Amino acid sequence: MQKEAKQARQQGKKTEEKSTAMSKRDIYLVAVVIVVGVAVFATLAMLLSKPGVPFSTFKSNFYAAPKSAIVVVFRNQSEFISESACYPLLREAIHKNLSSVSLFLINASNSTCLFSPNVTPMTIVYKPASYCLSIASSEPSIFLNYSSINASIVTAYRLTILGNAEYMQQCPIAVDMS
Repeated sequence: MQKEAKQARQQGKKTEEKSTAMSKRDIYLVAVVIVVGVAVFATLAMLLSKPGVPFSTFKSNFYAAPKSAIVVVFRNQSEFISESACYPLLREAIHKNLSSVSLFLINASNSTCLFSPNVTPMTIVYKPASYCLSIASSEPSIFLNYSSINASIVTAYRLTILGNAEYMQQCPIAVDMS
């Protein structure tokens, strides 16, 4: 009887060792899958937010999205007047349902935002700039910023336009988006 009990204990130890070995191997495989998954996700996130993607990539993402935004950022009245020549042209040039394109007017000097949550009926709402930026950051957006230099920064889901008064008056981005 002792011999049978000893064999049973040895058999139990062997089964336990196999179970432990199997668990370690499973844990290793799961860890490898997680590491690879995180690496792929991080790479995609970096590529989608990285400046320098083709304009066509941004434009395609902008038109494919159910909602998008135009964000006008200004620090004073003269900047707003310059930018106000461009954003209506841009909005008209966009070949989307205008109700799916939000317009945010952000006063950077006092961190406020003016927008209408609905196109019809239009209701003007004042919110903190951070509120509007959080919405605009969650969808493809075009940012208009007054600047003494003319430049653009293109990512997969965000287009930032820096332009002086002459650029804003001509508003070439409206032609590019049409």
